Amino acid sequence: MSRFHWISMTAAIAYTAACAVMPAAITRATRITCFDVVPMPLKDAVQSAEIQSGGKAVDATFRLSNEMACMEGGASHYDVTVIAGSTLTLVQVNADSRQVQAGRRTESIVATNSFRSHATIADRTRLSLSDAIAIAESHGGKAREAHAEISGGKVGYAIRLADRGSVRTTWVDGS
Repeated sequence: MSRFHWISMTAAIAYTAACAVMPAAITRATRITCFDVVPMPLKDAVQSAEIQSGGKAVDATFRLSNEMACMEGGASHYDVTVIAGSTLTLVQVNADSRQVQAGRRTESIVATNSFRSHATIADRTRLSLSDAIAIAESHGGKAREAHAEISGGKVGYAIRLADRGSVRTTWVDGS
């Protein structure tokens, strides 16, 4: 066996072993790398979902069709949860083509805890989710996930931003 083949095989075995030992770290790095090349910002996906559904977005998350999607030419999208009247709707927005896919009702019973929580936050915030994302991104980074929440009695948004290979979470007060 030539020295080149031996080195190549050794590197391949080491990489495979590392993948088996640290799948979470590799998965996280892959998601960050894939997210860095997505042409559509989260803020635009949120606005598109709100227009399509006629409601107010309370949650949005970047998703890959599979862990290697961006390297294999697979699709990525944003899941955006929108509240309109007494219905929570999950709207998917293709992160590459910017096309909004038909919304899917997730809850329409006012009595559910999830609906009450989202409705309370949506009613109490003065900022839209897209405005909160813009505020968070103005301090650096690219938003990949955002959701409305109540923390310490205040309503606002937790925004996860990718910034130079790492991920951090910031809080934007919505009251």
